[in-house]
Amino acid sequence: MLAIEVIQGPDRGRRFPLPPGEPQLLGRSSEAIPLTDRSVSRRHAELTPNGDEWLIRDLKSSNGTDVNGTLIHAPTRVVLGDTIRCGQSLFTLIDNVEFIAGPGSSSPPSRHYPPPMLLPTDAEQQQRVLAMIWNITGYEGTSAGMAELCSTLSLGLGSIRVGESIQAATPNDIMIPLRHADGTTQIALSFESPPEPWQHSAAELGIWLFETLGEAGRVAERDRLAAMGETVAVISHAVKNILQGLQGGAGAIELAISRGDLELAREGWPILARNLDRIHDLTFNMLAWSRTSHLDLAAGSIQSLIDEVVALQRPTFEQRRVRLDTAGEPLEAVPFDAPALHQAVLNLVLNALEAVPPRRGVVCIETSIDQLRQEAVLAVVDNGPGVPLASQQSIFEPFSSNRGQRGTGLGLAVTRRIAAAHGGRLVLHTPDTGGARFEIRLPLHVADGDPGDTDVPPSTRIDPNEFEP
Repeated sequence: MLAIEVIQGPDRGRRFPLPPGEPQLLGRSSEAIPLTDRSVSRRHAELTPNGDEWLIRDLKSSNGTDVNGTLIHAPTRVVLGDTIRCGQSLFTLIDNVEFIAGPGSSSPPSRHYPPPMLLPTDAEQQQRVLAMIWNITGYEGTSAGMAELCSTLSLGLGSIRVGESIQAATPNDIMIPLRHADGTTQIALSFESPPEPWQHSAAELGIWLFETLGEAGRVAERDRLAAMGETVAVISHAVKNILQGLQGGAGAIELAISRGDLELAREGWPILARNLDRIHDLTFNMLAWSRTSHLDLAAGSIQSLIDEVVALQRPTFEQRRVRLDTAGEPLEAVPFDAPALHQAVLNLVLNALEAVPPRRGVVCIETSIDQLRQEAVLAVVDNGPGVPLASQQSIFEPFSSNRGQRGTGLGLAVTRRIAAAHGGRLVLHTPDTGGARFEIRLPLHVADGDPGDTDVPPSTRIDPNEFEP
């Protein structure tokens, strides 16, 4: 089975298998070939099997895709030994003999495998070695330095001296090079007599664990900082756009006050009001996205919640001259968290308002029951242009928006998370007649078990059921 190996870039040393007959997405949003290189697009390129061959095509990435140094513009055949460049990362096709870097893994590059663990025959020595390994795995990469590692190795292996050394070893020494160190730095362990095989094996395993945990900690910290930077950049951009709107409205009102022109003030106030609403939406969506508390599910009337949303948004719709309707059959009492579901419905309604044309736009909140799936269906339907096919998988991702400067990219991500927290889902329909139909589908009955059993957030994987014709 073929694989691709990263030979240049931030993920250097990682390998990803190419299972026969399965197309593989290459990019930062890929589950099969995830990359941390920021110069690689989220969906950069796709490797597609073609019989016994593989083809690669660029997915309109920002920096393009090269095969053997040539920029490609059409599906291109790649074979063993070929090189592929995406952004600053360079890959080569290799003959993979075993699985090394799994889907979604952020494991650090490993230059060799850990040695087999050989335990001593003496029970007391076994306990010392196992305690040594246990202590090293508790370091978590950054909480212990080289001195503490040396002390742990000495205690666990019974060496009389241990430290960093580049001197030649004697028969009573074990010299183990540090894989991630520059130069020829080694860990030297000295014993009163020639070490036994289990002592050499345990020493190698202990140092391998220490270095691997350290690298994993550095990778995790780098990914955390990168994600934090991206989040701050997106939110700052949204806040900057809102502030510009506020400044424009404030300037118009200030001019109106100086002139004593009430009519001009009336023109400036809607600009201020609209941007204040955007601050409100951004703040509540950020809180909803970061919220980790459990939902407080209680059986109630969804119709009452819909009536509340309609009453709150009616003035905004009338100002835009967009019609806001409700339709459908009354729903039986459904278990839901009122504040969370209110936020979810509000997000869909506001998205629809931005999508429809003014003066002739129509947004309708529909309710129904899917008896086959035992789901309550709450749909927001609009007569806008719909969601382009190319955007249908990205719109549910945080900070992904098709609304340009008017959107923050959190609304649908928050709504999807709220639906999943209820045990339901958010489904996008694309009718042939145009427009878009977003459905929040909630189970009619609470599943067995305590919703407080786990703090694990809903999966962020794209569900095929989220896209229906």
